[in-house]
Amino acid sequence: MHYAQYAGTAGASPIVINVGGGYNITSGDWGVDVTPVNEDLKVISASNTLTISATAGSIQFRVNVFKLNQ
Repeated sequence: MHYAQYAGTAGASPIVINVGGGYNITSGDWGVDVTPVNEDLKVISASNTLTISATAGSIQFRVNVFKLNQ
């Protein structure tokens, strides 16, 4: 089930997004889809947050969060 979508432009300064609903990527109940696939776009997932940054220039991104096992 689609839970949320986040979009923006990532640069050298990290963007921290708080994800509600008990989001925890390690539980196996959540999934993420990151667009574009780009080696310079870094997405780190932790309990309740996504941290997004770019290692070169600025990159527009979209992250879809899915609740699995419904």
